[in-house]
Amino acid sequence: IVESAQHGEIRINDVVTSSFTYAQLLARRVIYKNDGSENREDRLSFQIEFAAKHKEFAAAESKTYTLKFKINAINDPPVLTKRSKDEKLLIASRGSRVLTNEILGVTDEDDRPEKIKVQVVEASGVHVEVHGQSVTEFSHKQLIEELVSL
Repeated sequence: IVESAQHGEIRINDVVTSSFTYAQLLARRVIYKNDGSENREDRLSFQIEFAAKHKEFAAAESKTYTLKFKINAINDPPVLTKRSKDEKLLIASRGSRVLTNEILGVTDEDDRPEKIKVQVVEASGVHVEVHGQSVTEFSHKQLIEELVSL
């Protein structure tokens, strides 16, 4: 291998390698393992080396070949985290509090903020509002734009 894959690695018997034989390739022992990134393609460049030197194969040995990989991306679920260090979120009696990205974090490498939805499963003694309307679901985009309040 003269240029490694950028988004993964080549493995034989679950061990990272920088070379492989034609026999290993035919036996399907050469495995490409993606690094988990959301890239949809990758490639590596390699050269062929023959065990016995033959004049008729000289051109093949000096040439660089490219092996391309198509990656089937998996849509990972969004991750919701409480960013505030406080155990409780304090709200004055009859008051409200805007939820911000500093209080509640949502991360998702796969989808745009308007496509990510947060569902309110339980709200004891409080209700969630967007634009003054009580809701049971809001988008990550609405959270970013500070439109969600308790």
